[in-house]
Amino acid sequence: MPDEPKTQPPHPDATFAEFVSGFPTFMPAIADGITCILDQALEVPGEATGAEMVIASLTGSMAEDLQDILILCGNERTNGALKLLRTPYEKFLYSSHISRHPESAGDFLQFDAIQSTALLAGIQDHWNYKISEKGQAKLAEQYKIAQGRFKRTKCKECGESGPRTWTKVTPEQMAKEAEIEDIHVLAYRYATLVIHPSFRGISGQTSQVIKAPAVLGVVYKLTFETIKLQWMFFKKTVTVTGKTAEVVRNLQAVSFPA
Repeated sequence: MPDEPKTQPPHPDATFAEFVSGFPTFMPAIADGITCILDQALEVPGEATGAEMVIASLTGSMAEDLQDILILCGNERTNGALKLLRTPYEKFLYSSHISRHPESAGDFLQFDAIQSTALLAGIQDHWNYKISEKGQAKLAEQYKIAQGRFKRTKCKECGESGPRTWTKVTPEQMAKEAEIEDIHVLAYRYATLVIHPSFRGISGQTSQVIKAPAVLGVVYKLTFETIKLQWMFFKKTVTVTGKTAEVVRNLQAVSFPA
């Protein structure tokens, strides 16, 4: 019988269909990886608190984000997928940072008082809806604490104050600490320019400058690294076993430069 034709790896400008044809094991491995991320998050007890609860929430919610990106890529909507990329990337950054600095989970949770106060104020102004007086009093108390905890940073050069943030550690520093600097420019900097109206982002969107393989590379990296992070933080060991080990092996078997 004649030899079967060898599958050719897709080029950097490949469409989604060309990509999965060139890497036939990619989608099954990624699908199992995303399921594994959700399963590991759900294994964390519901009564968990602090860093364990925050990391489970952040990583578990990444599963849906990554699935949405794949759906858009599968429909050749790469620009749309790129817009969604920053969300799971930041969730991974925060999870990685908190896993190394568990005490920072409290800052992440406390900062909700700042964000919820602004959200509820908008709801009240536009829809004339208020939460209960008890809820308002509790939120006001938490907001006052958060205001004192998260000070605005004043620029030494111009004197202007920036917005409050839950941590002074920059995304760049988190990426370096997590050793995923290779995807930071696309998943954070470029994705931000596409999310917010900017000339650079608009130009790239109209010219379709970012192709499916680049986005799928980030999805691969985030899937693989998230599974590792969850296992090491929740199981407290670097030795992966059971079904998770099989998922990791299948991801590693994908000859794809992540």
